[in-house]
Amino acid sequence: MPIVQCNTISGSFIDEAKWNVSTLQNLREGQNLQVSLPISNQRLIEYVVNLGKMECSVERDRKSKNYTITLTVKIMGFRHMLEPPKKAIESMAIVVPVNRTVENVLLSMLKSKLVDQRFTAALAAK
Repeated sequence: MPIVQCNTISGSFIDEAKWNVSTLQNLREGQNLQVSLPISNQRLIEYVVNLGKMECSVERDRKSKNYTITLTVKIMGFRHMLEPPKKAIESMAIVVPVNRTVENVLLSMLKSKLVDQRFTAALAAK
């Protein structure tokens, strides 16, 4: 099954930011892709709503009242790996956040140890 793997802007893997997709066929290098994730951190929701940016937005489901965050990432390339025992090829699209704000929001949701301390301080001040 093909995978979309998100890295930080500096190139570090974010192990928690890996998603299985049905196909990579229509994806191209340099193309923007949007990823939606459930979010429950109220401070982060308020921060993103106050930003008012297209590359990082929050939506609320009217029925369940759950929140979803949509983040924009850019496809940087593809990797194809041969697995000899299976005689199969694994394909992976490598993506990175389009800017530092998207990166910090994603990291604060998935891997808080890597979040920029200035972002953490700004979030706590809200």
